[in-house]
Amino acid sequence: MAGMALVKTSVPLNDKSKVQTVVDIVAKEKLINNNRTFYGIYNTGFPKRPWASNNRLLLNTNQKYTINSYVINIDTGDITELEWPNGSLIVVDTYDDILLALRRNFLIPDIVVIGKLTSKNLVDWVEISSKVEVDLLKDLTYKYLDIVVPGETVGDFNAIYLGPKNGENATVPLIVWPHGGPHSAFANYFMLEVANFLASGYAILLINYRGSIGCGDDSVNYLLGKVGTADVQDCILAVDIALKEFPWINPEQLALCGGSHGGFLVTHLSGQYPDKFKVVVARNPVIDIASMSVISDIPDWCYVEAGEPYTQVGLPNNNILIKMRNASPIVHAHKVTAPTLLQIGSKDLRVPPSQGLEYYTRLKSNNIKVRMNLYDDNHPLGSVPNEMDNILNTILWIDEHLKFNN
Repeated sequence: MAGMALVKTSVPLNDKSKVQTVVDIVAKEKLINNNRTFYGIYNTGFPKRPWASNNRLLLNTNQKYTINSYVINIDTGDITELEWPNGSLIVVDTYDDILLALRRNFLIPDIVVIGKLTSKNLVDWVEISSKVEVDLLKDLTYKYLDIVVPGETVGDFNAIYLGPKNGENATVPLIVWPHGGPHSAFANYFMLEVANFLASGYAILLINYRGSIGCGDDSVNYLLGKVGTADVQDCILAVDIALKEFPWINPEQLALCGGSHGGFLVTHLSGQYPDKFKVVVARNPVIDIASMSVISDIPDWCYVEAGEPYTQVGLPNNNILIKMRNASPIVHAHKVTAPTLLQIGSKDLRVPPSQGLEYYTRLKSNNIKVRMNLYDDNHPLGSVPNEMDNILNTILWIDEHLKFNN
């Protein structure tokens, strides 16, 4: 998902003569009102009622490691952030300049707030839901890590550490978790799976590698043609920085967890760095881009992420298929040593279950401990029973092969 421009028009959309750009695509970053840094628009939709008085539009969009709310003046193009320093702020409804929003944080369930938007785009928020503290999370912390890859035209990315504030050296196991997409991002909000991992005694490293949204359009486009290399290198750099920053992490107790493109990355990491990671859980992972390109409901994804234009015109291009294969985790599967759990949806059209089966067969043939749980579900494994089973089996698998095995 690339950055977007916000445009307005009073004529049919196919008549471009009177289309006006209100907020242009942001290549890297720009300053907006109050000297805040803005990285562009990446929202997937608007609140049902997004309009305030004086032609002001409310929207929410990823910005590095949070989701922020903005007021955009359609007439002037001015952008104002509705600031909240302790996580993400998401406007869910607007009526007569009254805003209803959610304050979101990794360690605290969502808080509903309400406030009046002034003519100067200020809001005096009032909490209208009770703050609920989770006992097992209250002594934990999170830290944003801004990371730069030296010598690159696009070198900025970020990661987020969650876990203990301190501890004895090399005593805390770490779950390394790159997101899916690849053009999405982790943001600071309460997530059931994260909370369960933290409550079970693990620290977590969420990685927004280059290609993630919320860091400028150049970063999104940078990854095209570099999947399986640049994103893998970013994950390794993030892990190495976390190990230096938080010495209580045990470098001998590193687990990998990820779904979809995150599953693509964790299977890449376990194959390319078999001595570094001790256990893997992958949900509906992309294993072989070449074979996926003819059975997925998004074949264009396979071509574009491999850095090639999507087409079905003319003869099949074997060079493109080889390029897809070489960028895939399947080429490193024979080097894997870590016990691997595959969580697979039998009705997944995005990353069809044959991807997981191909990987399972390859690992099994190479005498690697592997298990595949097959769910009557689709890509996210999002139904409540399957989601809970997925979370519980993930924790049990990691516990069995990492935390309580040392």
